[in-house]
This record gives sequence, structure tokens and C-alpha cells, in this order.
Amino acid sequence: MNKLLVFIVTTLPIFISGQDINNEINDSLHLEEFVIAVSRVSEQSPITFANVNAADIEEIYVGQDPVLLLQTFTPSIISYSDGGTDIGNYSQFRLRGMDQDRINISLDGIPLNDMVDHGTYFSNFSDFGNSVESIQIIRGVGINSSGIASYGGAINFESPNLFESDFKGGVQLTGGSFGTLRTAAEVNTGLMESGVGIYTRMSKTSTDGYKYNSGSDSYSLFFSGGYLGDKEMLKLTAFSGRTQNGQSYEHVPESQILLDPRTNFNNLNDIDDFEQSRVHLTYVNQLNSDLSFSGSVYYNGAGGVFPYTFDGVQYMYGLENDHYGVQAFISKEMNSSRLDFGVNTYLFDRVNFEYISPFVTEPYARDFTDKNEISVFGKYQNKLNQFNLFTNVEMRNISMSITGDESIAVPFSINGDYTFINGIVGLSYDISSNNNFYMSYGISNREPTRSDIFNGVGQHETVKDLELGFRKRTEKINLNVNIFHLDFDNEITKIGALQNQSYIEIRQNVANSTRTGVELSLNYMLNELFEFGFIGSAMSSNISDYNNGMASYFDVEHVLTPNLIIQPSFLFNLSDKMTFSSTGMYVSNSFTELSNNPDFGLSSFFVLNGQLNYTVNSQVSAQLVINNIFDNLYYTEGSPIDENFDGAFEEVGLRIQPPRNFYFMINYSF
Repeated sequence: MNKLLVFIVTTLPIFISGQDINNEINDSLHLEEFVIAVSRVSEQSPITFANVNAADIEEIYVGQDPVLLLQTFTPSIISYSDGGTDIGNYSQFRLRGMDQDRINISLDGIPLNDMVDHGTYFSNFSDFGNSVESIQIIRGVGINSSGIASYGGAINFESPNLFESDFKGGVQLTGGSFGTLRTAAEVNTGLMESGVGIYTRMSKTSTDGYKYNSGSDSYSLFFSGGYLGDKEMLKLTAFSGRTQNGQSYEHVPESQILLDPRTNFNNLNDIDDFEQSRVHLTYVNQLNSDLSFSGSVYYNGAGGVFPYTFDGVQYMYGLENDHYGVQAFISKEMNSSRLDFGVNTYLFDRVNFEYISPFVTEPYARDFTDKNEISVFGKYQNKLNQFNLFTNVEMRNISMSITGDESIAVPFSINGDYTFINGIVGLSYDISSNNNFYMSYGISNREPTRSDIFNGVGQHETVKDLELGFRKRTEKINLNVNIFHLDFDNEITKIGALQNQSYIEIRQNVANSTRTGVELSLNYMLNELFEFGFIGSAMSSNISDYNNGMASYFDVEHVLTPNLIIQPSFLFNLSDKMTFSSTGMYVSNSFTELSNNPDFGLSSFFVLNGQLNYTVNSQVSAQLVINNIFDNLYYTEGSPIDENFDGAFEEVGLRIQPPRNFYFMINYSF
């Protein structure tokens, strides 16, 4: 659903304070960094986060879906793909056991989440990770500026820097297991004499997928261009993509997997067709040394058809989205403190339709979702000697209506209005310039999704998040250890069941639940040759009371929430031109439904991956990635199967990940 996008810029702000930021303000090249500063936290903030720069991404990137990169850089993340490949088809991740629809995901602070489903579908615009300058990953209640609630965390991507590099470009070619082939070409002009900078990238990706009929065929375009003056900047960023995926999300019993691991219960003719385009225009003006503003307007359009064959009949589920928004920020520095204030508003329109193939013009159901929001937020930071005070407050007012098309089916109308006040307050203490203790307490509220509403979810959910942590940064050691406690009211959680004759997971409110754990992230550089890393988390989860309509269960664990995730890694510099790295991942067992029946459990697993990077010369480099070196059989997701749709589970269905596989990429730079 490619659309013609027209945008005009309006007001407002962004400014960064503190001693380091004062130095940056005097350099106009850093105006570009102001675009993302409001949606991120600084190194001294009392928030649990990880920053990932371009070099970190380039070191491991061969074309993977971005969500498959995240677990490399931060604790408590498990990611996986439907078809079993790192490149192509749909990928998902869970953070602290929570699905990605509870994570605020943005590019330059502009939302990427679907406002109705709350998900982010990177498959619609493949190779997105190739055009990312940096990533900030916040765990727990973070700061919000736009989009869905930062409920379980926030992930903010930064678009390519236009003005801080010379002219450069490159061509990449990736090939590997399961017939995977990816080609990409990009150019970045850097800052030209006219003050203009342009970046563009084109990609084409295809794969057969590991599971039968799980192939993917996609293309994507990414463009960013801007003008930089002495005190102002104008930047346009846009991307577009189209993907056709063979469906492979149906869970498969282990008995069948052992007979044929590539089994796919989805019909071979179930191939979806989706496209998505997004554009945002941002204007930044540095009014003086202590006051700046920035304004953005944006549009996000997506649409396509999703097939599902049941009893020989192919049902086609289609949708079209239009998402229009405006952001405005203003920032003021006051001696040792900084105040940021902003507003975001958007209009989101969705049409969902269903028909039986091939009767495209004869839908049997259609409904319309309209969702509007205005949010106002403020952030205050104050440094007093060794203490850093941080506060962030946000007010969201949301109006949503879902209306059935009375000309097709029985009419209905569902309306929901929500007003939330979310916030976080924290304090950090600098023991020295390299050591820092922090503590924060935050509250976030989140409205139900469209699917939740149709499944009878009647209440919004609330999380209260307490974080305690310690950070140490030296030339050789990068350490972050933290303890967290998440206390939920009316959490909307998976129960481990699907809608009758459907692929849609059922969630419902549970009155009281918690997640408590400790997370560790360590990187230690022993010398110039050897570097060691360790990422780990230990977590317990609890739902005090759950009733499935037939029985009550007390003090049960959340679905798909393992108690232990451990990721050791090392990097060895074999020579000036060659490095070898390896990362292992151990995940303990978990449950797939809320009664915690061990017969429907998900087994623990360990997988080891390796990567060899070789630089031929200043223009040519190569990367070889080998996943699942020990060729282990393992599963990352599952659900009980109700074969007869009679409310009784027969066995557990699993989502397998692939055996030993490899990808090879060659990169030519100019």
C-alpha cells in the first residue's frame, strides 16, 4: 500500500544539558543528535539501559532482523523467528518474559509500533538494521515521548548520521543456509559544501526458510536527507518495503518434530503480502546556548493480506493502516539542571476485512478502528555534586472506537477512553567518574489491544517498577548489575490458548502478579587480544490467582518466562585483520500455559554460535556466521494444542529453531 506522502514541518524542541552537552551545543554538527535526545536517557540517568553504537552493530550484522540482534547486547531478552532463519520472515522477542507489544519501539523518537496491535513488524521493511546508527535499549518502565506505553521497556533506533562523515558507500552480499540470499547497496554523501547530506539504501532479500513453506521474499528502501545550518537543521527520513512470507507460526507437537523437524502445519498456499511505508520530517533550531526546540510530523502506512487455511478453506485477513502524527519538544538548561517539555498527538485509522479466497470483492466481515491520542510529557534532570536527580512525567489521553460494518455483518460498536498518568523518578550517586549507583521507581499504564478487546479483556493494566543498580565504566571493564521488581495490577497476560479455529493467542486480566530478578551485563577486555563478556538474568514470576473457568490455580508462573538466561561470550583478535567471536545461550525451562502443567512445559536449551570477521583491505571485508555449532534440537516458544477445539489440551505444540546453519557476507566499501 504505497502512498504519496506530503509533510510540512512545525515547531519545537530538543536540547541537552550538562557539561558534556554544553560542549556539544557549540558544535552545529551535533544538532542531528538532538533529534533523539528527548527519547533517550543519558549515561548518568538512574535507568536500566544499554547503548549500542554503529561499530557494535556492524561487528555482528549480516542482515538479521533487528530483534534478533538485541539479545546480544542486553540481559533478559529471548528472540526467535517463525521460519527458523535469522534473515527473512517474522521474528519476535520477549523482554523479562513480556512480548514485544509491551515495548515502545521508535526510530528517532517516532513510533514504529502499530497503535492498535502494539506490535512492530520488521518483516514489512526488511534489512532495517543496515540503516541504524545506534540503539538504546531500556529495560523496565522507561521514558515516553510518543507511541505505545513504555511498559516493559523501550527500544529507540537512530537513523544514519548525515553530517559527520565523508562520502562513503558500500555493497553487501549475504548468502547462506536455507537458500538465503541478500543484496544491499548504500551511499552516504556526508556533509557537502551546500550544507546538504543524503543517505540512501536499497535491499533485496529472499530465503526458503528452515521449515517447509516458510520462505520469504522482500525488498526495502531507506532514505534520509537533510540540511544543516549554523543553528538549525531540517531532516527527512523515510523507508518503504514489501514482503511475501510463507506462514509458519503453527505449533507442532514434538512427536511430529522428531519424525521431521521441518514440519509446517500451515498450508503451503498461505503466503501473506504486506507492505509498509513511513516518513518523518524534523526541524531543529538552537535558539541560544541554553534553549532549543524541535518539531516533527510523520506518517506511517501499512497494509496487506494474511491467509489462514482451515478445513480446506482459505480465509483471508486483510488490513490497512494510516497513522498521522505531530511531535513538539522544547528544552531549557538552567545551570546544573535541564528541563524538557513535549507533546505528541496522532490519528490512527485501521480497516480490517475478511473474505474467503478467491472472493476478494465479497468480504464477509469488516470493521473500522479509529484511535486518537494526545500525550504531554516533561523530563527534569538536576546534578548536585555527586547526585543526579531524574524525573519524567507523562499524561496520555486516548480515545479508541471499533465499529462493525453493518452492511456486511451484524453491526457492533466498541468504545474506549483512557487517561493515564505515567512517570518515573530516580536518583543516582557517582562514587567516582567511573562508578555509579542508581535507584528508580516508575509507573506505567497500558490499554488493551484490539485483539484483547475482542477476547473480552475489560481493564487496562498497570505496572510499578523498582530498579536498583550499579554501573562501572573503565577502559577495560564495562559492568552493569541491577535488581528489579515489577508489580502488576490487572496484567493482561497469555493463558496458553488460542481462539477457536484461529491462530490468535488469548490473553486475559489477572488481578495480582509480579516479576522479580537480577540482571548482569559484563564486558572485560583482558588485553589487546582477548575480550570476555557475560550477560545473565535470574528471575522469578508469580501470578497469585488464575481461574480458567473450570478450576482455580494459585501462585503459578507466567507463560514462557524462564527463571534463568545466561549468555557467555568471548572475542579473540587472531591478527590485525581477523577476529573470532563466540556466544553461548542457556535458557531454563518454562511453562506454556497458566496451570503450569509440566506435561505442557518448554524444555531448557543451550545453543552456541560463532563468527569469523576478516578484513581483506580498506575496501573489502568478509564475515562468516555459524549458528547452533553443536547442532542441538531446541525450541523457543510453544503452546498447548486443542486439536478438537473442545477446551481440552491434547499435547504441547512447539516452535523449533534450526539446526547448525551458516551465513557468509562480503562487504565492499568505497
